[in-house]
This record gives sequence, C-alpha cells and structure tokens, in this order.
Amino acid sequence: MKKTGKAGGTGGMGGTGETGGNIRPTTGKVLGALFNVLGDIEGCAFLELFAGTGQVSREALRRGASRALLVEAGARAVRDLHALYARVEEFPPERVEIWKLDVRRALPRIAAQGLVFDIVFADPPYGLGWPQQMAERMASWDNILSAGALFILEHSKREMPPEALGEAFEERRQKFYGDTVLSFYRKRTQQG
Repeated sequence: MKKTGKAGGTGGMGGTGETGGNIRPTTGKVLGALFNVLGDIEGCAFLELFAGTGQVSREALRRGASRALLVEAGARAVRDLHALYARVEEFPPERVEIWKLDVRRALPRIAAQGLVFDIVFADPPYGLGWPQQMAERMASWDNILSAGALFILEHSKREMPPEALGEAFEERRQKFYGDTVLSFYRKRTQQG
C-alpha cells in the first residue's frame, strides 16, 4: 500500500503517512511484473523507499534478498510494519530494518552509514512531483547503489521522470501497467 497525494480520508486503511494523502494499493499485477523483470534476486540487498505496508520488501525477502531496509515516514505505517515483522518468523530481525524517516533525510543517512544496496525501489505518492525529485536525489546519492544495481521508480504515467539520471546510470527502461509505470535505471558498472 502506498500513499497518494489526494486529499480526503484514508479509505478505511488508516494512517496518512508523509503526505497527508490517501493510501493506495500497489496492485498484484505490478508486483508480479516487477519481480518477473528482476528475476533472481538471491543475496541482493533491498531498499524500499515510501514503504507503506512493505509488501515489496516482503516479496523481495521471500525471493531470497539477503536484507531489506524499509523507509517510511508515516507513524502508523511504521508501527504496523514493526508489528508485522515481529510476527513473521520467516524474516528474522537481522534481515529487516525499518526506519521512520522522510526519504529526503533517509538518503543522506544511508550514505553516511556506508549502506549499499543492489535494488532500490521507490513508490512515492502520485501527483506531487516525486518522480522528478527522486530522480534528482538518486543521482545525488548514487553511492548507496552497488555497481550494476537497479533503481526502480513506480509512478503515474502522468508524471514522468527524466530519461537519464546522470553519468552514473544507464538510460531508463519503462514498463506500463495502465496508469502505473515502472521506470528502471541501472547503475553503470564503470563510469566514463
């Protein structure tokens, strides 16, 4: 589940998170498609930004990711994530870390701690200009991605991120699922 930028209630889901907007589900179709594209992720370190319910990280861990860091600013969502992961023996604490933090503050903290990920997935609220902001932030904090790592941005087709994130990344590839788009940026293994 993710937040949208629309005003109003929470659609029965509770919590409004970082933007004060509604919560919207990430569809099973998009989730399945994402992992079909990713293929074998055994041993990969996974970062989920705007984690919401953390369903993308849960699927990554089920498929063999070595660890996951979930970043979410919504207090209720973070409480729910902690409760969920405390109940699920499949995901021991050494494989899962949850931060209650705005993404804009999380990225510099991740870099300062020297954390590096093989896959970074971000599903920010729609309609608030996040695709452009996330593209700029990932270009600035590319040191949190390993060589050859993927940055995947889920967004509306009405808000397209740039084709390139700078010298460190290859041009984007995209997959469309109705209004939802997955934009994939691979970090180059060598720059130059």
